[in-house]
Amino acid sequence: MKPYKQKEEKVKEVSEPEAVYGIAQQSKIMPMVNDRDVPEGYMTLEEFGELFHKKLDDCYAKLQGDN
Repeated sequence: MKPYKQKEEKVKEVSEPEAVYGIAQQSKIMPMVNDRDVPEGYMTLEEFGELFHKKLDDCYAKLQGDN
């Protein structure tokens, strides 16, 4: 009886795109968004932060009023 042998296949290296570092190179791939480039229905991070903190303050005020 022959011992069981398993075929070993050679695995090819994966070819991945090179990582892009730095603002100059990154802006070619994904341009930076400024206030004028925000699509309709979206908001800037600054607007989101203001809305978030306003809602958070309202929730804290309600909690304190419930006591």
